[in-house]
Amino acid sequence: MSMQSFILDALVVMVILSCIPMVSIAIASTVVSWAQAITQIQDPSMNHLIRIVTMSGVVVWAGEWGGSEIMRLFLKALRGVEAIGRFP
Repeated sequence: MSMQSFILDALVVMVILSCIPMVSIAIASTVVSWAQAITQIQDPSMNHLIRIVTMSGVVVWAGEWGGSEIMRLFLKALRGVEAIGRFP
């Protein structure tokens, strides 16, 4: 395992795990904003509530997968540290 491969894997995991909640929150916020504009409801707490509910749903939906990806990356890092210790 090369360091460049590990860094690339870490960056990909970081981008994927951060994009999933950000995109889902952006979509939910856009839908709520459109609904507020159409119905003329100007309640600022509604947008925050939708963001909290959306983020909670994403964590429940993708939490196990995200945790397993982070664990896979951690084990890959441990194997790399172990390989460095084997040099004569």
